[in-house]
Amino acid sequence: MFVRKNSQLIKNITIKLGIEREVRSLLYMFDDLVNRNILIKNRSLENIYRDERCFLIATGASINDIELSKLANEFTFGCNFINYHPDIEKLYLNYFVATPSY
Repeated sequence: MFVRKNSQLIKNITIKLGIEREVRSLLYMFDDLVNRNILIKNRSLENIYRDERCFLIATGASINDIELSKLANEFTFGCNFINYHPDIEKLYLNYFVATPSY
């Protein structure tokens, strides 16, 4: 694909323009959508926890009121700054997702 063949050129131009991060995100997203890489990779996860409880743990002020140890034996998905929670060592996250800020 064009992005892979010209990655150094694209990187140099976007660094000079100060938009490297934004362009890189768009190019990777476009590449994944065109080549359907995301869908193929995610297909293996389909129904993996069917009929099971799972918890999505996001971050925000209210997370400080949650006792994470109660979720220790549950399927959990954590994101972004959950690793800064004081009780994170009491929780085994099955999955962790870090997303860029926009």
